Amino acid sequence: MDKLIHVSLINWYLFAAQDIPIDGDIILFRGANGAGKSSLLDALQALFAGGDENELLMNAASSDGRRSGRSLRSYILGMVADNSGDDIIESRQEASSYILASFKRGQPLGHKSDFYSIGLGLHGKKSDQKVSKHRFIVDGRVLTTKDAVTEEGYVRPWKTFERCILDEKGQVTLPMTAIEFRQHIADVMSAPGLDHKISPNAMLRALKKGIGFKEQKCISQFTKEHVLPENSIDVLRVQNDYDEYRRIYDLMDGAKHRLQVLNKMMTAFESGVSHSQQSVVCDWCFYQIQVEVAVDQLLKQQQALQCSQESILLVQTQLDQLALHTLEVQNARDEAFSFFRQSDHFNATKSYDDKIALLQKAILESAAHLRQIQTKTEFFYGVQTPEALSQSLTQTLQQQITDFKSIVNIKQDLLNCWPQDNGHVQSINAMLCKFEPLTIELVNERDALKSKLDRGREKVAQLESALASAQSGQAKLHGTTTRLIELLASAGIDAKPVCELAKILDPDWQIGIERFLGGNREALVVDAAYYEDALKLYRKAKDQDEALRSVKLVNPDKGFGFSGKPLPGTAAELISSENYVAERFLRGLVHNVYLVDSEQELRKASRAITRDGMVAGNGAISGGNRFRWVLMGQKARRDHANYLIETLEVEKKELYQLDAFFTPFEKFNQTFFAQIDWLKQQYASIGLVFDTSLAQQTELDNLLKVRASMEINPDTKLEAQFEHAHQVLLQHQHDIRTLEIRLANEQKDAQRLSASMAEFELSLAQSKDVTVQIEADDFWCGTLATSIFLKLKESQEPSVIQRQAQEGKKASAGLAQKSIQEAQDLLAAYLVQYEPEDRQEFAALTLVERMQRCQQHRDKIQETQMLVYLEDAKQAREIMLDNFRFEVVAKLKDAFETIKATFTSLNNQLFELTFNNTQYQFVYPLVETQVLKSVYEYVCAATEQDNQEVGTLFDDMKEHPGVAIIEGVLVDGRLADISDYRNFFTYDIVASDRITGMKRFFSELLLNGSGGEKQTPFYVALGASFMTAYRIQKNKEQLIGGVGLALFDEAFSKMDGNNAQTALSFFKDIGLQVILAAPPDSEVKVGPFVDATYTILRSGGQVYLDYKKFTPAGKALLRSDEPALV
Repeated sequence: MDKLIHVSLINWYLFAAQDIPIDGDIILFRGANGAGKSSLLDALQALFAGGDENELLMNAASSDGRRSGRSLRSYILGMVADNSGDDIIESRQEASSYILASFKRGQPLGHKSDFYSIGLGLHGKKSDQKVSKHRFIVDGRVLTTKDAVTEEGYVRPWKTFERCILDEKGQVTLPMTAIEFRQHIADVMSAPGLDHKISPNAMLRALKKGIGFKEQKCISQFTKEHVLPENSIDVLRVQNDYDEYRRIYDLMDGAKHRLQVLNKMMTAFESGVSHSQQSVVCDWCFYQIQVEVAVDQLLKQQQALQCSQESILLVQTQLDQLALHTLEVQNARDEAFSFFRQSDHFNATKSYDDKIALLQKAILESAAHLRQIQTKTEFFYGVQTPEALSQSLTQTLQQQITDFKSIVNIKQDLLNCWPQDNGHVQSINAMLCKFEPLTIELVNERDALKSKLDRGREKVAQLESALASAQSGQAKLHGTTTRLIELLASAGIDAKPVCELAKILDPDWQIGIERFLGGNREALVVDAAYYEDALKLYRKAKDQDEALRSVKLVNPDKGFGFSGKPLPGTAAELISSENYVAERFLRGLVHNVYLVDSEQELRKASRAITRDGMVAGNGAISGGNRFRWVLMGQKARRDHANYLIETLEVEKKELYQLDAFFTPFEKFNQTFFAQIDWLKQQYASIGLVFDTSLAQQTELDNLLKVRASMEINPDTKLEAQFEHAHQVLLQHQHDIRTLEIRLANEQKDAQRLSASMAEFELSLAQSKDVTVQIEADDFWCGTLATSIFLKLKESQEPSVIQRQAQEGKKASAGLAQKSIQEAQDLLAAYLVQYEPEDRQEFAALTLVERMQRCQQHRDKIQETQMLVYLEDAKQAREIMLDNFRFEVVAKLKDAFETIKATFTSLNNQLFELTFNNTQYQFVYPLVETQVLKSVYEYVCAATEQDNQEVGTLFDDMKEHPGVAIIEGVLVDGRLADISDYRNFFTYDIVASDRITGMKRFFSELLLNGSGGEKQTPFYVALGASFMTAYRIQKNKEQLIGGVGLALFDEAFSKMDGNNAQTALSFFKDIGLQVILAAPPDSEVKVGPFVDATYTILRSGGQVYLDYKKFTPAGKALLRSDEPALV
């Protein structure tokens, strides 16, 4: 067999120009870590790979089977790095490197020389990542460093080196590619005959597996890695089919998810629209009942007006007739009076009658004045004190009124009985003066109630403003904060309150933390670049508006006493903001404020708060700052809107009650004070009126007596005629006045009815206008309105209907707002996540239009896209399955045959090999996994013709049970499970004792055998795989083959001396030439069994080789150091 006899390294790692004779079948290279022993194996590996770095596994022992940091370029330039990656010695800036290996043929060929060499020329620069590569084979001579290095010590560049080898003896081959090179060296290294033809891929794989060989623990894994080539079936087309299927499935899955989002959004929209419709309809019902009530009242008023107008017409007719008749009666009376007034008696009586009339008129005027005063005074008999009056003042006032009534003592006969005399008048006047102190108290209590009412109105207005801000997501800021923001904005400086930049993560602690922060929540954050400008404006403005002094500007340069991550359990942990300054400011305020629940915890803490805002700090505990509404976090503000609605309702009720108390109180004060003032003025002059009235009455009595004596009249007949005519005229005049009064009353009633009708018509018009406006609302639904209105009208009063309508409107509006907000949030997330083509249009759409547009999106996905995806997925699935059956099944079948042939060949080799009286054979039963078994059965059952007929009318195999299994595997994305032909079998080695005939499965031995026993079968199997790769055949004691090179990096570490000796002897017996790289102490274990040892020593940037070959006596001495060998 061919043997490696010489290796030369020029500019490789730290070797400048090193010749390494290989004179034996087992050569050991020993050295400490970093000395360079693995670099020798990497050189041989690079050489056999033809410089193809994709095929290299550099520094295998240190990299544990993974790619290390070593590369051809690093070896060429001699780059040696420490753990940090920095060069620890100066590397080459540019270098030409050569790896040369020479072999001696074991079986001379008549037409060829006994020697041949293979080599790899490399060139690299530190300034360039590329490495130039040249490959060559020289049949007929041994190459050494003398061929690559001049006598002066210069390394020949490639062109010079190429000319040299072409000029010297031997046949030179210069392959252009690594693949060509590997094929050529495989041909050169093969023994004559097709049976011994080495596969270049098998040879390279064997070398790499030997280098990477480590302690093995699983026979199946070993078999896959070292016996069976990693040759997964090419399933690119099927993989592409799967990718297409997966793409369609993902599109379908995405469409389903999108549909779910749209369905959820539509549910929220529809709920919002439904509740909005109910709210609008309830509002309409409120005004519609007003319309119906107004129509009913208007009809009644019209009927009453018609009756009144008919009555006016009747009275007017009667009045016209009576006026005509009265004119006739007046003419008759005037004629009678003319005859009567010509008599002397008439003139005498007329003088007395005139005086009497004047006195009677004066007395009547005085009586009327006194009656007016009496009427005003009677006000105190029916006066009611207002409910809002304090109890003490009420008692005092009522007692004062009682005393006043007892003094006044009003009786029915005013002229004779009231007032009794001037003394009585003075007593009344004195009592009136006693009311003056009470009027002051009444004014004070009225003013106090008015202040309370004003505060209530102001609070309601603030709550309404805060509610509007909260519902819109804005913070309700103090006026001073808003004014400063507007002032800075006018100068082009954007200022944001920290409450709009931050949020509190736990709603349960929202109020507690905000109550602690107080006014700091409105501190303004300004960009650092504009902070000084803002400060100048603020400094100037505070002198013009003193209230601005309460506003704070956050200094972006300060750390606020806090940095890093908040302490667990503190309020700072719950504050979050995307604005660094705002977050640092707020966390700084509460970084040492702990969150506690109990009074005991609050008492013990130096600084702490509770959920309800109790604060511990500075040695005291307080109730915290005043809190009116939530400011921090848009969502929190919106959630707080519900609380504000409830608070507003309570405040409005309290305000209504205050107003109900104040209005009668105000009216009482105005009336009471006016009555007192007027009566005081009247009673000041009532005494004179009373005296004058008494004197006039006395004079009237005397005149009436004289007038009575003049009734004896000689002209009695004329007077009687006149008196009769006069009485008739008076009666007619009385009747006319009566009718005129009746007519006036009827006309007033008609006017009142007309005015009332105008009011009802106005109310009706206004209510109709409102209903028309409501009916024009986007959420109007006539059918729903009719249904709800009829239900409300069932046996209910209008006021009850209106109250229920208002309650329904309020409840529905709240639910609508919640649902619409949910829908809007979902829509915003939908537009961001899926970016539909019409996303820019949504901003201009109304709510209903947005819902309709979302409906269109949903219908398009549900009725179009999903159907297309389902059909496409079905087709992709069928194509994928057909292509798998058409392309992959045949390849799997070939692979199964390859497995059978491989193990047959290996077992044939192993049958000839005995290791410690033990013979080994591979077994490979089918796996128990049902999926793989079904696929295997289908593959084995399918003929070549079956594969050709896939997808045609003659596709009889499509009904095979394995097809459904394959389909499931493909759809689940587990193509890799069946594309690797090695996965279909389990692997084991049967060890047979040639003496006892006892057989054991190696998988059982792994459980309880010693370290050496566990590894021995692996080395036997590995040796057999090497024989297969190199096509070495053993016929009894004769070995036939070409090269049998095996490279091991730190192998045999777990084996004792006996097993190591046996393994190496076994490798030698089967024709392998072994090169070992191992640590220094390995010489004790394997030294007695190697033919030569190279010790690699490194000092800085220099590497030295110390060669030694043990004599038989030396080997015996080494064996004595290994107790197991003695």
